[in-house]
Amino acid sequence: MELIFSDEVTSGTQGDFITGTLPTGYKGLKVLLRGRSDRAVDRDIVRLKGISSTMTARRVFCTDSYFSFSTGDNEFGECPGANAPANFFSQTVVHIIGHESSTGFKTYSVNTTMFQGNTAANRKVYLAGHMIQSTSPITSLTIGLAGTAAFVTGSSIAVYGLK
Repeated sequence: MELIFSDEVTSGTQGDFITGTLPTGYKGLKVLLRGRSDRAVDRDIVRLKGISSTMTARRVFCTDSYFSFSTGDNEFGECPGANAPANFFSQTVVHIIGHESSTGFKTYSVNTTMFQGNTAANRKVYLAGHMIQSTSPITSLTIGLAGTAAFVTGSSIAVYGLK
């Protein structure tokens, strides 16, 4: 596993994390994201942007008080919003296997642990499996929030190439 991209919001806010063209020669990617949004909500959705193909997902939400299944599209996890208590950030791990392949659709898995407060309903685990309906290689990643929301100071990303 080799670090091929990293970025951190050291002051203020940042709209998206953009890798630029990723180096080749890897069997997969591992993305580590620590995030918090400036949007005035309890939680915000992190998205994989810039891929024009149809994306589908099956996800599971778990908290101390409920469990649900749902479908989604280009989600890349969740993070606390500005309404969550100070110092709460999410932890997201994403695996994208075969991102360089031009044979078959791409899939990726998401595992987010998020605390957006101290009550049982505010402690969440988000698990999802996604399919990108494209045989084109993934050559770059843009990770962001919907609309004009931005990541705040302390948010960071690291992308590793898996040999």
